[in-house]
Amino acid sequence: MRTQWKESLNTLIIKWYKDGKTTPWIGIKTGYSKATIVHRLHRLGIVLRRSQDYTRGKRIVGLKIGDGRIHEHIVDDELKQLYESGMGGDELADYFKVTRSCIYLRLRKIGMKMRDNTQLIGNKHWRWTGDYNIPLYKRNRGSRLSKEWSLKVKKRDDYTCQDCGVRGNVHAHHIRPFKDCYDTKDAFDVNNGKTLCHECHVKIHRILLSK
Repeated sequence: MRTQWKESLNTLIIKWYKDGKTTPWIGIKTGYSKATIVHRLHRLGIVLRRSQDYTRGKRIVGLKIGDGRIHEHIVDDELKQLYESGMGGDELADYFKVTRSCIYLRLRKIGMKMRDNTQLIGNKHWRWTGDYNIPLYKRNRGSRLSKEWSLKVKKRDDYTCQDCGVRGNVHAHHIRPFKDCYDTKDAFDVNNGKTLCHECHVKIHRILLSK
């Protein structure tokens, strides 16, 4: 009975794959991982497709998950107009019902110059609402400025914890707490940074919270 069930499942997997379905799609339908589906197809002697096979030698402009076809529903002029109006990759992906990488691949294909996101800060950003009530540390946590500051602090301290001397997995710690800084210049001043290992960083924040 089990052998019969496996044979019928193998037949179904082969049929789906030959019909153009992708291995992740087949995995979702059957409850198996993509790797398991690939392994099973190999064992059944099926030659796997390459990504180029979907486009027949053309540059990839995005594949529709589930059937392997090119996204013919994306109109280049409409995409260009929406991108120039200020819509981002995530918004365009949601609008056209595709992945963000597909949007960027198509934009590059039609010769669109990618926006410099460093200029989209504050009131220059299309989502700016003028709300100054959001705390500074929440607006800038994980931002480009924050990442650059963190890297500068770690490089200056040679990626070494300044409390215990451990090297490797280290963090950049704000000497003056981020939430107490007046502005981004104050918050991302390298002199306001100190390199700490994970344990020392946690210890310091516990002390600060207990005060």
